[in-house]
Amino acid sequence: MGLSYSKKDLSNIAAFLCGRDCKTISSEFSLPQELVLTEETLYEICFDLGQDSTVLDEAIDVQSAAEDFLVQLADDDLFETFLNYLLGKYVDNRAVMLSSIGFDPFRIKSEMLKKINALWSIPRMEFIYTSDGKCKAHETRFKEYDKLGSGGFSIVYCGPEQTVYKVLHQSEKSSASSVHRFKREFEIMEAHNDSGYTIRAFNFEPQNLVYSMDRATVSLEDYIENNTLEDSEKDAIILRCVECMSYLHSQKIVHRDFHPGNILRNRDGQWVVTDFGLSKDLSKKYSRNTNSTRAVGRFWFTDPIQLGALKDGDYSTDLYSLAKTIDYIFNGNQTQRPHKYTAVVHKATAPDWDARYANIGELENDILNIIGRQEYKSTHEVVADMLQEYRKTHVFDEMRLANMLSDSHDDDLMWELVVSFGNELSTPFISLTRSNYDLCLVALQNVNDSIRAYRPWDEYDTVAFWAASILSGRPHADDGISVEAARIVEYVSSNVSRYKIRSLANRLKSDNNIDPHIRAVLTHHDGY
Repeated sequence: MGLSYSKKDLSNIAAFLCGRDCKTISSEFSLPQELVLTEETLYEICFDLGQDSTVLDEAIDVQSAAEDFLVQLADDDLFETFLNYLLGKYVDNRAVMLSSIGFDPFRIKSEMLKKINALWSIPRMEFIYTSDGKCKAHETRFKEYDKLGSGGFSIVYCGPEQTVYKVLHQSEKSSASSVHRFKREFEIMEAHNDSGYTIRAFNFEPQNLVYSMDRATVSLEDYIENNTLEDSEKDAIILRCVECMSYLHSQKIVHRDFHPGNILRNRDGQWVVTDFGLSKDLSKKYSRNTNSTRAVGRFWFTDPIQLGALKDGDYSTDLYSLAKTIDYIFNGNQTQRPHKYTAVVHKATAPDWDARYANIGELENDILNIIGRQEYKSTHEVVADMLQEYRKTHVFDEMRLANMLSDSHDDDLMWELVVSFGNELSTPFISLTRSNYDLCLVALQNVNDSIRAYRPWDEYDTVAFWAASILSGRPHADDGISVEAARIVEYVSSNVSRYKIRSLANRLKSDNNIDPHIRAVLTHHDGY
């Protein structure tokens, strides 16, 4: 009985051998030009294999000739013979030339076979090298053609009836820590199958280190890349991501690899979380920890603290990844352009650990507040609302301040806030500098720009006293924020010539708690 084959597969393989771009999930390899089939090389192969060349004479072009030739070989049960010739004599005859221009002939042969297997659709069959160096058809459970994706530790293959198989890499099966991690991943996922927030996992095979999962329709990363999303849909996806992480943290699960590639849409149309290979269940004590530096999460989405050591990944580093995911969802890429959630992102990713969110609940509340604010209000109305609320509660909404500064295109906003609240704005603003430094720096620069317009005397005084409190409240800070605050005091004391601010400038200039570089911005005024 001859080899089973598909004409479509042979057509794709012919296109690949003729140099056409033929990308597959498992291989993006393209044939070097030196190996691309031509009319001359086809006749050469036909002669060497003792085949009738009539099929080549009747073809309209090289690719059609190659396709017809492969079909003839397959009908004569000679496709394996052709592969052995292609990956043997054909490449070997050109090995010196390939090596001279930087190609490794042995790697080329491996990539060619991988590509052909990636184009071979016959179930449970692909081609391998045998122990005697021959290329033969081989029965296999997991085929290159069925590969859906590959990571550092495992491979995902298409399975039956809307399922997929997740298989531990062969090279990892000898590693006790990798095997432990793979089993732990399944245990965590299976335990939450009914939650609705994770992809379902089942049928673990300990002998083969394989388990099954529901097949998703698309990853969030691919969905964002291939679609233009309305803001309302972005809001819904962001809220869903927050809900997923909120559930995991409520179950004492730290994911440690949260990013759009690990967020999938399941068959019910819900976004759910997958890939728990780096995850840890804090409610359980494991005999072994996942501390390998080989796998610490997707770089851009991962907290530098975790990149340094996976064991340091915890709820806070998860929130860092969630914030980066929110940024990615809203911008559709990694540009980090400002948007309505920028203040949340800055707070969750602040270098100062203590300035970050204490838990997912705090972040979720801020997200809900932002989503709920749909109506437009002028700068004056917003400031008035904040002032009224503050006088009732004596609690300043720091995140609302951050969102206002992030969303506003009014350069006078910060001036109006300072004039309205005076020094009562100092403490929340100083706190905000720890989580949203860049935002606060821009706000101070806007105040410095606004100060050059004509203002009432009392406004100059209020703003200068506020700037002084920023300097005093951030002892020994030598950065752009302190420079801008000192420039405000200097302008009011020297250019506006406010006497009380000259006395203030003198006190600041002699304050050893203020960095000498910052004090140098200030002028000493004799007699004050």
